[in-house]
Amino acid sequence: MPEQADGWAGMMTVPREMKVVNGKVITVPVEELTSLREDKVSLKNQMINGEKEFSNIKGEVYEIETEADLTNSKFFTIKLRTSSSQETVLSYDKENKILKLNRDKSGAALKGEREASLPLTNNILRLRIFVDKSSVEVFANDGQVVMSSRIYPDKGAHGIKFSSSGVTKLNCLDFYKLKSIHN
Repeated sequence: MPEQADGWAGMMTVPREMKVVNGKVITVPVEELTSLREDKVSLKNQMINGEKEFSNIKGEVYEIETEADLTNSKFFTIKLRTSSSQETVLSYDKENKILKLNRDKSGAALKGEREASLPLTNNILRLRIFVDKSSVEVFANDGQVVMSSRIYPDKGAHGIKFSSSGVTKLNCLDFYKLKSIHN
């Protein structure tokens, strides 16, 4: 981590609300974060079979909300902050019910993969993802699973790629650039 050279390491996260639903702790971003959204791109009923990019969905600081129907797919992947040599990979393995966040190619010599068990209801995977210059935060299935991680991609790593083994239907895909909290 680049900040280790300065003698520290850590990560702030987006403000969150915690609640108990059916005996389980759920964590979701606070509603006020929606005030940072701008330049919305909204797509409906997109089929992903293999790898796909959308020309108007890319950036350095953004939020993605999507609902993916995995009825006819085994794996679904979103590659964040991609370039020719870098990517941060969020993937879902339907057979094993595992959500993974891999940062082996996330820049600045980072390595590692996190995973969490995440059963689906009716084959639907809902994701809310916040990405900025040095972090990724994933809220899956309305806060049932949350992953936060540091990343250090190059400035040119603005791509976002979707891929599927089988056909994944994106019922909805909303992309927002996020404005700074600093004026």
